[in-house]
Amino acid sequence: MTEKQVRLSWNDPNDINNYTYSWGSFDQWIYDDILSASGAIYLYFKNGKLESWQDF
Repeated sequence: MTEKQVRLSWNDPNDINNYTYSWGSFDQWIYDDILSASGAIYLYFKNGKLESWQDF
C-alpha cells in the first residue's frame, strides 16, 4: 500500500517518526490500538510504500 492508501483507509496516524541511516531511510507511523489500552500499531514505509508492520 502507498502512504495515501493507508491514510484513506486508516486516517492520519497519531505520530510519525523519520529515521535515516547509512543504508537508507524509512518512516514509522504509529497508530494507537483502539482494541488495547496500552498497545499500538507501527507501520514502516520506505519510498512511500508500506514495507512492514508491528503490533504490540
